[in-house]
Amino acid sequence: MATTRAVRKRLDLDRPVDPGLIREFLEIAMQAPSGSNKQTWHFLVATDIGKRAEVAEVYRKAYADYERSATSSAHTLGTISVPDLTGRSAR
Repeated sequence: MATTRAVRKRLDLDRPVDPGLIREFLEIAMQAPSGSNKQTWHFLVATDIGKRAEVAEVYRKAYADYERSATSSAHTLGTISVPDLTGRSAR
């Protein structure tokens, strides 16, 4: 996973991955920068196909809720006037 994107695209996602390799990937991931250096990341390793599908559905629902709230709050902001560089009001 520390290689270029072109190489990562060739991964065989249908083949089981050795647990030691998963640990190595997590160690690499923990070295990545994080916002404000807070390390607020979380990792979930699911090797069972059924469990992965369940987790994916939870994430889909959560994202749909987030997307709806972000879209609805953007519509409630309304229009504001901002002066341009000449001092005239711009919309």
